[in-house]
Amino acid sequence: MKKSYIYLVACTFLFTFGLSFVTGSSVAYASGLSGWAWSSTIGWVSFSSSNPELSGVTPPGSAYGVNISFQNSNPVTPPTNLIGTLSGYAWSPNIGWISFDPADVTSTNCPLLSSCTPTINLTTGAVSGWARALAGSGTMGWDGWIELAGAYHVTNSAVAENRGVTFSSTTRAFSGYAWGSTNVGWLSFANVTCPGCFLPLTVVNPTIASGVITITSSPAGISCNSGSSCTGSFLVNTKVTLTATPSLDYTLQSWSSSGGDTCSAVTGTDSCNIILLNSDTVTPSFVPNLQLNVTKLGTGIGTVTSSDSHISCGVTCSFNYPSGTKIVLTATPNTGSYFTGWSGACSGSNTTC
Repeated sequence: MKKSYIYLVACTFLFTFGLSFVTGSSVAYASGLSGWAWSSTIGWVSFSSSNPELSGVTPPGSAYGVNISFQNSNPVTPPTNLIGTLSGYAWSPNIGWISFDPADVTSTNCPLLSSCTPTINLTTGAVSGWARALAGSGTMGWDGWIELAGAYHVTNSAVAENRGVTFSSTTRAFSGYAWGSTNVGWLSFANVTCPGCFLPLTVVNPTIASGVITITSSPAGISCNSGSSCTGSFLVNTKVTLTATPSLDYTLQSWSSSGGDTCSAVTGTDSCNIILLNSDTVTPSFVPNLQLNVTKLGTGIGTVTSSDSHISCGVTCSFNYPSGTKIVLTATPNTGSYFTGWSGACSGSNTTC
């Protein structure tokens, strides 16, 4: 019987490019409030010495402000309800310092004889607790307490003043009214904002030789093509999912971040998740896809398969692989045919290469 032979040619190229960084995670965050509250009884109350100065608003002396701080004990999964604690001081030209500081707002002298600590639930927008006018009891025959929301408010009241202070992650501002007895009356928070409660996330999408790679985010806010960068703004501690849509010529290799948070790759996808506790920059790294071609020569019959099953030649004799990929090819001759060897990127007479 006449012997038949199979000759095989396999070609591949290996090279890699990209950027990588080693980063850590931070779980604590603090930011200052901005703007003014307003009462028809005492007028404007400034929440930051960085506010544009109004006549009589800025007190002499050092800087002041009301801050919000919180700590997330799990940098991988954000808590269901992220609670921020207020501290610091606001200034009224009519009644002086209004304190949100724990040293002045304690359970020992709280009107409810329980925790008076002023807090904000950034997840739901609920505000609770008290502030205190430090000069209240000394000069006005008043204990100085100002309730942000709670016992003296009715959440679902048809009257806006009765509903208490709330925070909106959509408008990035506070709304509603605090109550400070007849000495202060209703104190509107409509012009108080928390610009630092939102953090910028920048994606640097590297330039590629051909095709277009798009990076998008969920929640929405980022969408940019290869060779550009784009920035979105997200509520602090938000879980942001970045997704790359590579061209056929490239494969996503890794994600890196340079602001202190980690963008963790989602297994089996071209996405990563980042919990924003810092202003951050994320850079994806891509490698070009290179085509591996298998060509059978000779008059014999047989198949060539790859270790990852993408090639089965016979039928499928080429596949695009990311550069740097190691592939094992196996030649299997049919009965009556013989394998004689490899040429091209593979060599030798073993049935595997």
